[in-house]
Amino acid sequence: MPLSLSSKIKYIFLKLIKIHINIYQSYIKMAEQVNFNSLNMKISELLKTYPIEQQKNIFEYLSEMDEHHRKAYDIAYCHLGTSFNIARCNGFKQWLAEKNPK
Repeated sequence: MPLSLSSKIKYIFLKLIKIHINIYQSYIKMAEQVNFNSLNMKISELLKTYPIEQQKNIFEYLSEMDEHHRKAYDIAYCHLGTSFNIARCNGFKQWLAEKNPK
């Protein structure tokens, strides 16, 4: 049975709403992204796949590093390459535990 004109309009309208919702969600996600480039440090692309709260924590941790720790980070990042993961580093874990005591 063919759809009536009003049914087709409703269907198209609902599709457009769904498209607009998807665009809005993408816009919100882009607005929430952390700007790691502002740190002037080598950063793995993997960080961009982490949940936004974890990205914010990592950004805060990296931005609080002193020069000595930045050098250590750069050495670890260069030597370990793609196997380096800041979220699994002891320094980050310790910092996070101190920031969020239980």
